Parts: sequence; C-alpha cells; structure tokens
Amino acid sequence: MLIQPDDNIVESIERLLVAGWFAQAARVNDDALAQGLLTRDMHRQVAATTAMLAQSQPHGDFPGHEVYGVTEGMIVSSLQFRPLKSEREMRAAFKQAVNWIEIEPSSQCNRACHYCPNTAGHRRSTNTFMDPEVFVKFVADLQQIDYDGTIVLVGQNEFFMHRENFDYLAHIRVSLPKATIRMFSNGDYATRENLALAAECGVKEMFVTLHAAPGAKFDPAYVLARVENFRQRVGGEFLLEAYEKGERLNFTTEIGEMKLTVGAVNFDALGHNWGGQLDFKPSGTRKTPCSYPLRQFVVNYAGDMFLCCVVPRDDNAENRKLGTITGNLADHPSLFHAYASDTMRTWRESTFANRDLPKPCDTCTGHEGIDEGRFSALADHVAQHGRVTA
Repeated sequence: MLIQPDDNIVESIERLLVAGWFAQAARVNDDALAQGLLTRDMHRQVAATTAMLAQSQPHGDFPGHEVYGVTEGMIVSSLQFRPLKSEREMRAAFKQAVNWIEIEPSSQCNRACHYCPNTAGHRRSTNTFMDPEVFVKFVADLQQIDYDGTIVLVGQNEFFMHRENFDYLAHIRVSLPKATIRMFSNGDYATRENLALAAECGVKEMFVTLHAAPGAKFDPAYVLARVENFRQRVGGEFLLEAYEKGERLNFTTEIGEMKLTVGAVNFDALGHNWGGQLDFKPSGTRKTPCSYPLRQFVVNYAGDMFLCCVVPRDDNAENRKLGTITGNLADHPSLFHAYASDTMRTWRESTFANRDLPKPCDTCTGHEGIDEGRFSALADHVAQHGRVTA
C-alpha cells in the first residue's frame, strides 16, 4: 500500500477500519510509526483499536485482495479491478470507492445551452420521471452500506420545473441521513419557497447558474444584473464569493443550513466537451489517470448508467458506440452488481493505471483545473507493480 507524504494517516486508518481492512490498517499503523508519521502513543492507541475491532467482527479483511492506497476520500483496492462473485465483496468495492452519486429524478429542461448536450433542445418538450420503484430500490441499496458520500440531483434536467422532484429529494434525506445532498439549477423556476423547501429537505449546497442569453458572451455586467434580479425574487443578502476576470462571478447567501451560490461561469473558456460530443471548445490529449469511473456512480431518469459525470446522459447511438452508457439498473440484481459489472470494471482498469487512455477519455476536457496529483501518483505506483488485475 502506498503512503503519500500528504496523507492524513489517522483518517486513512479510520477509513480502512470502517471498510473492514484490519490487517491493512495495522500495516499502515506500523509503517507510519517507522516513517515518523505517528507518535508512539498514537500508534499504541490505533493498534489497540484495530485489535479490538478485528476480534469483534468475524468477517474482516478480504482474502486474496489488497489495498493500493487511500486518496480523494476513497480506498483504492484490488476489489474495484478484479472480477467479484460475492455480494459482500461487491458492496465493499462500492462503499470503499464511490463517494459521488448523480441522479436525474426527471428528464426535462427548459433550456438548450450550446455548451450542454441538450443543445438541440430534445428534452424541452416532454418530461419523464424516474421510475419510483427503481429509485426506491437504488436508495435501499445505498442504505445497506450506510452511504455517507455526496448525492447530487442533477443531469441534463431542471429540478425546479416539477414539484414531484421533491418527493425523491425527501426520500433521500429520510433514508440516507449521513449523505451530503447537493443540487444544481438554472434558477429560472427558483422561488424563495422552493429554495427553502430544498433546505428543509436536507440540501447542503445549491448552485444556481445564471446562463447567458442564446449566443451571448460572458459579461460580468449582465451577470450582476441577473444576480440582483434573482436576489429581489428570492430575498436574502448576497455576498461576493469569487470573481475571476473573464471566467466567473459568484455570490453566496444562506437559506437555513443550505449554502446557496448564484452566479455565472464563462463556459466558452471553462466548459468541457462532454466526452468529445460537443465541439465548442478545443480539447487536448489527456495524459493523467482519471478517478471518476472509480469514485462516481451516474444514473439518468431511465435508470441508464454512465461512465462518469462528464458524458451526456442519454441512451443514444454515440454513447452506445463509445461505451459510455454502461447498462441499466434493471439489468442487475443490485447497485453493487452494476458497479462490479465487467463493463464498469473494464472502464476502471483502462482509466486508472494507464496513460494510454481509451476514447473518449483521451480527449476529455472535463477535468481541467482539477489537481489529481495524488491520485496519479497512486495510479503510477500500482501500474509499476502490475497489480491492477489478478
């Protein structure tokens, strides 16, 4: 297992213990002491806790598997890269890695922005809600592992267009109290009432992007006017959070315990090409391994699953050709079987310990501005030792 200089050792050991990797936790504890990263008192405390947990839980560790490292809020291990047969291993592979889930409760959006896959407006005229039975089963699977990562109600849709979407939101909050809920909106249908309701339903962060008029360029004066109009509509005091010339202008306020960020981004400068399916921005060859297929689970309103959050959310010919649609939830007994499927496992292998990335990852611009240095160091370490596959 790789221990990197900026690892939080105690936090890493805690993650290993929660995941049932008692032998690995003991090894990290000893290695950290030898490298001077833990005091002797802390080492003794961790050793005692590890021994106690190992004795009290009969199904600790995973014979034949190993932990590669702890990074980006996840445990990276052989469980995520090898064929799995047991439900316990499948649950563990998911729980240890996945910390970001995106769900589309409904399909419709009122806009057709040129930097979005909905540029043709194919979702504007009709709406389809996610099958409640599929959604409830999805959440029930997450309950089995006491999911405590992030859940984002987003896709190529607009949440506030349909009041029924709050039913999905409320069910998540009741069923997964440890999860952090985030939402994204274009703000066109946002009111003080439904923003307050979102906060009451447990949303911790809401991002409202005030899109420019069709064909218009990013203009800070236009953004300021839109923010003021939004403020008058929903009330509250907005404070400047970020201004980067030519790139973004954001303001924040609080509604209950929810942080609300309102503003605009220059998508012509900072947007991405959606897996190469949009050509509005030049893209260069990606040279670093990608964590998204490992730590994300993305599903649309129809139950279709996707490679990551930066590919379009439609079951279309292009996604089928590229393989970025990885199946449907209905094809699998559980969420964990889906994550452990050959299709998703192959994507994780090809985008992790590999610098020769497959299409469309080789030209992806969805990670620009994101520092993945620690993840890349771990991926390189694993590749050098040839330990991704059995």
